[in-house]
Amino acid sequence: GGVGPAWAFLPRVVEAIGPSGGGAWLFFALYWVGVAAAWRWNRSLALLGGLWLVLPALLPLLAGDPRGLHVRYAFVLPVYLLMASLAVETAARRLRPAWRTWGASLAVLALVGLSAAGVRDVYALRKPDWRGAAAFVAAQAGPNDVVVSGPLWDDGRFFGYYYPHPDRVMSPPVMVSRLPGLAAEMSASGGRLWLVTRHTPAVKRFAPHPFYGVTVLEQTESNYDPVWMVNVGAELCKKAARAAEEWAAAMEADGVLNPDARSSRAAAWLCQGDTFVAAGDPERALEAYRKMVEAFPGWAHGYATLAQTYVAVDNLPAAAEAFALAVRYNPAWQGPQAEEAARLSRAGDFAAAVEAYRAVVGE
Repeated sequence: GGVGPAWAFLPRVVEAIGPSGGGAWLFFALYWVGVAAAWRWNRSLALLGGLWLVLPALLPLLAGDPRGLHVRYAFVLPVYLLMASLAVETAARRLRPAWRTWGASLAVLALVGLSAAGVRDVYALRKPDWRGAAAFVAAQAGPNDVVVSGPLWDDGRFFGYYYPHPDRVMSPPVMVSRLPGLAAEMSASGGRLWLVTRHTPAVKRFAPHPFYGVTVLEQTESNYDPVWMVNVGAELCKKAARAAEEWAAAMEADGVLNPDARSSRAAAWLCQGDTFVAAGDPERALEAYRKMVEAFPGWAHGYATLAQTYVAVDNLPAAAEAFALAVRYNPAWQGPQAEEAARLSRAGDFAAAVEAYRAVVGE
């Protein structure tokens, strides 16, 4: 929940599973003509066809999340095209017998042409140049250099896929969790930090190298102070959070991605909070985690993370309140045990309430 007006996603469902432009809506209309035709002679097939599209289309409404569109890759298209084909066959039957074969063939050719044009449009889109960024770092970095990936969910995975030393690619929290040993290792070997992010942040002591959709930042001054390295990782996350709206708009305008700015911003604040926690500073993590749940309200695990951090700083009333919000937004955590935790919280027994909530969320 909390990702904007869900009804706005329904037209994008139609556009996602059809050729670009008006072709998508033509296929959508043919689909329902096919469902109606199937209803006359095979109602089981018609029900399958209707539910096959309606249920995935309801995902954005139920979850409030455009990632419901991703079902198209594996599940929707075969049946979608089957129903469109039934519509063509039904229309051809209304023609004179001498025209049926030619009429159906021309209709199919026209639809294939529209679909081929849609495929061309998909492959013409520019994509983030992870390959180029990885090749540049591989050519310039030493064997003991460390690559710190950006805070979005797949930054490290995309870059590491092309980078020949994926074991040297790590998120800011992972990098910080390996300090001070990692800093000592880099100091002994003269290693440097590289930052790889989808955004274009300005970070002191780093020179930017832009690639399409990706920015590589190269360390220009030697510094192996663990505190400085913690701050670099945290700064990378913070700048990504502040650039989330601009970045999402640019990617959507280019047709590269269809990101949700709020979930991206929440991921960046989560990264900063996790970085401070890995550094043993939960007090500094609290502000980042609070911004995380403000950016993505309704994220149950986000509230659970915030609650655990309140426990770490011995603020049990705030922890109980955050746990209660986590339970509210995750039906799987609701039940008698959660109700008992809420009762303990209302009674002022916050220590017992927190322990009960931790058992509920599996922490």
